[in-house]
Amino acid sequence: MIQLTKKKLDQYDQRTIGELAELAAPALRHRQACWRRVIRKYDPNTFMGNNETGERVIIPFEYYIVKMFSGYVGGKAPMYNVAPPSDTNIYSTGILGRINKRLGTGKAIDRKKQEYIEEYQAQISRIQKYNDDASLFFQVVKSYAATNAAFLYIFQEENTQEIRYVLFDSQQTESICDESTPPQLIGAVRTWVNSDKRQVIEKITAERYQQYIQGKTGFELEKDEPLAWGDAPIVAFENPDCVTVFEPSLGEIEAYEESENNVKNMTQYNDSDAKLLISGYSDPLPPMTQETETGEYRKSPEREAFEKALIKARTLFVGQDGLLKDISYDGILAVQARRHDNITMLSGVPNMTDEAFSNADNASALGYKLYAMDQYAADLDRELKKGYLRLWEIITNRLNLIDKRYNFRDIQITLQRNIPTDKDKSIARGISLFKSGAVSQETAINEMQIEVDAKDEIERVKAEKDAEYTEAIQRGEQQEMPINNSETDPESERSNDRSNV
Repeated sequence: MIQLTKKKLDQYDQRTIGELAELAAPALRHRQACWRRVIRKYDPNTFMGNNETGERVIIPFEYYIVKMFSGYVGGKAPMYNVAPPSDTNIYSTGILGRINKRLGTGKAIDRKKQEYIEEYQAQISRIQKYNDDASLFFQVVKSYAATNAAFLYIFQEENTQEIRYVLFDSQQTESICDESTPPQLIGAVRTWVNSDKRQVIEKITAERYQQYIQGKTGFELEKDEPLAWGDAPIVAFENPDCVTVFEPSLGEIEAYEESENNVKNMTQYNDSDAKLLISGYSDPLPPMTQETETGEYRKSPEREAFEKALIKARTLFVGQDGLLKDISYDGILAVQARRHDNITMLSGVPNMTDEAFSNADNASALGYKLYAMDQYAADLDRELKKGYLRLWEIITNRLNLIDKRYNFRDIQITLQRNIPTDKDKSIARGISLFKSGAVSQETAINEMQIEVDAKDEIERVKAEKDAEYTEAIQRGEQQEMPINNSETDPESERSNDRSNV
């Protein structure tokens, strides 16, 4: 996070925009280094762990930690529910509520509330589906876990006029806040090198989007577009400690890898590279001879013949053996197991090699194993709710431009955990909660942990019931229709005519 006054931020132009990028450089370098630790690649087109020699053994704990944490926190999309509008609540509670109830205006207010909720919820669901919110949420959590930050950019498509929000690369983006308490987000700066090997810098504020490209004499203004979102269309999710999920365990990870490489090298030495130890003989011949013509040294042929004969000889005064390194595998394995436990403890992720975790067959045991990860996710949960509430505040302000009066504070954001569950028990629990009247149908479906969209499923069930009802009405009408016979009784016709009269 860069802290500047709004006036200072607006003063950066093509002559000084490079200075703004330099302010973001330390944070960007740290995130790039963290990402390289996660992927363990010098080149995207090579295998993980291949360095200059390709001989080092790697154990990518960082990749495992980021994947586990991202899947646990971001594996399920957040749920957005619209609460009754806050500006009408005062008319349904207290003395005003009792007065409205006696006057008969309470039902009209309830109807107004329901219309507001359904309309606002429909707008949120439409925007959420158009932007593939579930996939984007996972990418936000993954970026936060791997680089301690994630950024969303909000814009409106020119052709469809649909509201979009996309993920900015945290290795290229840094937020800009003012100097108030607490700091308020006023913009962002992005920088990267394009395909022409030229630096690109973007400055985004509430009023303008500007892009600068490095030229021969300095930076040149390439794009300058006005913005009308009422706020900087940026959402920042930043770890207040600037620490990734795997950083506390980096020391143990390096020690673990070093020990594994030492064992590999010693084992390889004993298998193929061990030195031959010869003892109990003198050195009668010089190892090298000098040629008289050229003066160059070369290995003595007599010495080579002597060494070959010596190796094959079986005498009492000559001994030969391999110079081996003694490896205590039991001790090394014990130390490595302790380091593995430390790595998972410091990062908060569960140790999947632990038999106690694999045998956690009930919710309480599983919850205990995931307790450490929940504690780490507590900070992230607050950052996610704060950031997504800002996202919907900016989007709601744009929706309100077309004669709407939505209030973003009415949106309730519920974050879900992606944990292994017994589906039969989850379904039974959801049905029980719904039958008891404790929760709504939508909440009960979400509690069942089945892979369906609750709102769509409710609409589908409603449509099926309506179709069945319509079909039943049509069948009943067909059964009640009189049979038209050509041979009718004249007396019965006269009787029907009199009854009709």
